[in-house]
Amino acid sequence: MELDEHIGYLTDSRRVALYREAIASAVRPGDVVVDLGCGTGILGLLCLQAGAGFVYGIDRGNILSVARVSFARAGFGAQAQFLQGDTRQLDLPRKADLLIVDTAGRLHTKFNLMKELEKVYNVCARQVHRAPHETFLVLDAS
Repeated sequence: MELDEHIGYLTDSRRVALYREAIASAVRPGDVVVDLGCGTGILGLLCLQAGAGFVYGIDRGNILSVARVSFARAGFGAQAQFLQGDTRQLDLPRKADLLIVDTAGRLHTKFNLMKELEKVYNVCARQVHRAPHETFLVLDAS
């Protein structure tokens, strides 16, 4: 994914505001959050601002370097750990309370959407005790 695409996500003020609102309603003080496919880390930062205690940012790409700098500049560097690789093959030092996944509009391009969603569900179940507790599927037709 190109950095330009991430910049588009970050500068979409409506999108960021909606995420901020949803995260504020889901995060409890001290929660451990996993941000799968974290990209620049914006969702993890929003979780920490909402009171989360720690964030694991996971991504396959080199964009993690941007996330590390963003967290440090925002004063949250010590409250995050970034892991690069395939989520299905990573083990976290501790269990999470909340898992956030933003597919950034990529799932709709897959041949079998339900199979892709099943993969996400399985990763959630492995990382978060009795997960998922709630699932929201947002389809944007704009």
